Amino acid sequence: MKVQNPPLDPEPVRQMHQLWLAAFGNDFVSDVPDDLLYGEENRWNRTNIYRHISEEQTISTVIVISPLVLPSLGGLGEVSTAPGSEVKDWQQEYVSSWWKIFKGLKVSRYFSAP
Repeated sequence: MKVQNPPLDPEPVRQMHQLWLAAFGNDFVSDVPDDLLYGEENRWNRTNIYRHISEEQTISTVIVISPLVLPSLGGLGEVSTAPGSEVKDWQQEYVSSWWKIFKGLKVSRYFSAP
């Protein structure tokens, strides 16, 4: 798993968009704007992007966004895994990791985008 903070390069952003379309369907519209991924919101938000990469391709993502002025609030979004990927071995580890991450960030309230 790779943890990144914006600004991201265009290639990881492109891969994440491909993953989200494959995982959620062609009608999917991300709640995470590209401006955020390219660092345009860094002065307002702390953004952690968790990507699982296999063979140089993004196969799983989770994005955690917390406002700098209210770090106890966090948004969890774009939780996705590539269809057909072997998630059984590490899916439970991811779920446990996200909870630890939230606790480590001192996030006491979070919301998940539909």
